[in-house]
Amino acid sequence: MTALARLQRGFQSNVLQGDRCFEHKVAGTARVSAARRLAIYSGAYRARLVEALGKDYPGLRALAGQARFERLANEYIAACPSSFPNLRWYGGELAAFLGVSGHRRAAALAEMAAFEWQLGLAFDAADAAPLTTDDIAGVPPEEWPRMRFGTHPSVRRLSLRYNVPAIRSASEDGATPPTLRRGSAPIAWLIWQQDLTARFRSLERDEARAFDALMRGADFGEICAGVSDCTEPALRAAVLLKGWTADGLLTGL
Repeated sequence: MTALARLQRGFQSNVLQGDRCFEHKVAGTARVSAARRLAIYSGAYRARLVEALGKDYPGLRALAGQARFERLANEYIAACPSSFPNLRWYGGELAAFLGVSGHRRAAALAEMAAFEWQLGLAFDAADAAPLTTDDIAGVPPEEWPRMRFGTHPSVRRLSLRYNVPAIRSASEDGATPPTLRRGSAPIAWLIWQQDLTARFRSLERDEARAFDALMRGADFGEICAGVSDCTEPALRAAVLLKGWTADGLLTGL
C-alpha cells in the first residue's frame, strides 16, 4: 500500500469510525485543534448525506417528522457508509434498513421509502418510444390473441398496505398529510415516467392481474383469460389495453 493510500484510509477511518489515530497527521492551531478540524469535516460529511436523503425521500421526512427523519438518516449513515461516487444511488438500501430497524411504525416507514425509491428509478429510467393505438390497430383481428407487449423501461409495480402515496402527494403539494392508515389488504400500485414526470396510480385487482401477466410475457389471449371473471373479458382486456397505451406504458408489440 502506498503512503497516499494509507493516508486516505486513515482519514476515511476517522470520518466513518471516529478513529483518533489519524489526528497526529493533521496540523492543529491554538484556535482549532486537529481533532476539531477533523470533527468539522466528519460532521459536514454526515450533514450532506442527510441532506441528500431528504431530497430523495420527502414523503418519508413528512411521515417521520424532521427530527425523527434526521435520526433515522444518521442511523442509516452509520450502518451503511456510502460507497457511491454519485450520491443519487446512496439511499437505495434505506427501505430494507428501515424494515428491520425495530422503530415504531417501521413497516410504514419502509413502505414509504420503497415507494419513493421506485419513483426516483422511474424518473431516471431510459426513454423509449411508446406503443400507439395505431400500432395495435394495424394488427389483423385474428392475430390479437397472440399479441405480446413490452413495457416502458420506467414501469415499476409494487403493493402497499399503507396510504403512503397519499402522504407523499400531500407533502409535495405543501398540504397537510392524511393520517397514516393500514389497509386490510395490500393495494397494487403502478409507477412509470411520462412527459418527464414520475407518475403513479392504484390498480383494481383484475387490472393488476392482467398487467402482471403482461409483464411476465403473456399474450393478449392469456390476459383476457386473467379477467375472465368479468361479464365480457375481451372487452375489459381491450379497455385496459387502451388505457395502458394512453399512459405510455407499452413500448413493443
